[in-house]
Amino acid sequence: MLTNNKIHQIVKEVLIESIAKKLNESQDNTKYTHLAVNKFTNLIVNGWDYADEDPQDLKQFKNDYFIVDLKDYGFNPKVYKIVTTKFAEKNGINQWSNTGVFPLEEENKMKQEGKDFFAIANEQHPDWFYEN
Repeated sequence: MLTNNKIHQIVKEVLIESIAKKLNESQDNTKYTHLAVNKFTNLIVNGWDYADEDPQDLKQFKNDYFIVDLKDYGFNPKVYKIVTTKFAEKNGINQWSNTGVFPLEEENKMKQEGKDFFAIANEQHPDWFYEN
């Protein structure tokens, strides 16, 4: 029987993998104006296109524009910084990740080897993930 925790974990993994897959189809940061970057690994886990939004609104309503999404995807917002794509490009931040712990290439290798990289990431850094 599935417990509530296991169901929650499965749903979170599916959501994260789905979002990351969509983002990783093209690792071209130019289609985004803002990125969520892990403060420790500099790995990108999400991107947004807010080219039509007022920059002052983005700053004033950071929670609505960015933080809610991070929480919905299971990421602890305290572990992530929101940067512009220009900042990311200038600072060499260009690797994507499903977990924020391992680069996408490593996650793909782990998946091919039958390893659950979400569980490994959560085990190594449980405080980097947010429980809904």
